[in-house]
This record gives sequence, structure tokens and C-alpha cells, in this order.
Amino acid sequence: MATREFPQLARLLDDWLLQRDGAPWRNRYTLVLPVRRMGHRYVLKVVPDESEFRRELEALLAFAGHGAVAVVEDDRHRQAMLLERIDGSNLASTWSVERDGVCTDRLVRAADRLAGAPLPASGSVPSLANHLRVLHRRDLPIPAEVERLRRSAAAVFEKLTASTESRTVLHADLHHQNLIEHGDADVVIDPLAAIGDRLYDTAPMLHNPVDQLAALTDQKLQALLTSRVGRIVARLSADPSRVLGWGLVRATASVLWCYEDSDFGLVHDVSQRCATVLEAQVVQHSPALGRRMLRDWGETS
Repeated sequence: MATREFPQLARLLDDWLLQRDGAPWRNRYTLVLPVRRMGHRYVLKVVPDESEFRRELEALLAFAGHGAVAVVEDDRHRQAMLLERIDGSNLASTWSVERDGVCTDRLVRAADRLAGAPLPASGSVPSLANHLRVLHRRDLPIPAEVERLRRSAAAVFEKLTASTESRTVLHADLHHQNLIEHGDADVVIDPLAAIGDRLYDTAPMLHNPVDQLAALTDQKLQALLTSRVGRIVARLSADPSRVLGWGLVRATASVLWCYEDSDFGLVHDVSQRCATVLEAQVVQHSPALGRRMLRDWGETS
């Protein structure tokens, strides 16, 4: 990433008394730059999209003390954050089928910690309905199988939203790449941020990490998803139909986002395979949701 694309960078470095401490890294659309100040190591993050910046900042501030990376300073006018630098590997880099249970448990614990955060005072963090508005897009050029998944997921989303008893601030993208093993602690990074049912934060962990899940057969993928859902249910004393339902919603949304971006790589393939498995499991575990999906298929076919 070329830092010349961020004209505010030089002034930020001067104003915050920062020195570069390595090459820019990570995100495709944002600047993430290792820096130092008076011997301390930080990360400077600049997010060009204003709404994306505001919702990430508000989520991180709300998550303070709940297991997320700490915000040291922020500049809302220049859409910049100075964050603590987290040393360690993300959970995806150490994942294996044999370690899946351990990895899932760590993600669930992280989600549980975040669920205790207070709701942000500002209105910068969108509702889950706004975050998942792609589910209601009828203009995307998608094949029949994906359209069927879209209708299923939209029906399940409406049912789950109507029965949500309390809302919390969500990470909304809590998966293996966004959990860093930092010494004896796990630290969450890069929230997308939304407000809604706390169980939604267990959904992204079901169809990740995509690079590794792509190599699994359909049978092994189904077994893996069943095991993950069982662990989430046990650790959070959650309703399995809701865990499965949010998993279907998120996996389908991931597929639809690929169509929005015309990006048909592993994320698209793995998300669609997981959505198909989860759809079948939703019908099995929740006949009421299954009847709702079947009714909606009939109404829109």
C-alpha cells in the first residue's frame, strides 16, 4: 500500500510525535502503519471511509476492557486511530482440524467478553438490519441456488430479529483472523460493528478460516460445523436453532457480498457450502423456521 494515498499521514505523524517503525500492512482499503513514540510501539490506522471509521472507533471504545485492542488516541476529523500494537499470531495461522475445538472455544470466550460491553452513546454503529441489508437485495445477478439461500436467510433473519430479547454492540466479523494470540491473552481486532443479538457474533466463526475449510470434503465440513455449533451452544447455554440461524444468515450474507464486489474466490465458495449445510440443519433443529422458509420460497418462486 502506498502511503502517498493518505495525504494526512505526514501531519498525523508530526502531531502525534510518531516515527515509522515498519512497512504498512494488513487491510486493502485502510492504512495500517507500525509506529513508535518515546520507545513505545503502536499502530496508526487511517480509514478513508468516514462511516466505517466512526463505527469501528465507537465499537473499540465500547469494547475497552472487554478483550479488544485499545485505542490510545483518535482524530475523528482526519479519521485516524492510534492503537496499541499487538504482538502475536492470529488464530487462523495456528488452526488445524485437530485444534478446531480449542480455537472455537477461544472465539466463543472472546464473543462472550465483548457481549458485556455497553452500547455506544452515539448513533455511529448501525443496526444489524442495516449491516445485513444485502439479504434483501433482489437486483443482484445471482443463480437460482443462491437466490434460494437468500430467501431462506432473509426469512430466518426476520424471525430471529423479531424474537431478539436484548441488543448489544457486536464485533460483527469475529473470526479466526481477527483474534490475536497475545501472550496468555486473546485480543480482538478490526470490528465491523453493529447493534443486535449477541449470538450473531458466533456466526462468522462458523464459516472460517476459509483458506483451510476449502480443503475439507462436504462430509468433513458438515461434521465440523455440527461440532462448532455444539460447542457454542454448550459454552453460552444458547438455543441451537438461533446459533444455526445466525450462522445461515451470516454465511449467506458473505456469499451475497461476493456478488456485490464481483469477488468469487474462496470466501464465496466456502461461505456457500457452509450456508447450504446450515440451512439443512436449521430445518432439522427448528421446524417452525423450516416452515417459514418453505412458505417464503413458495411465495417468491
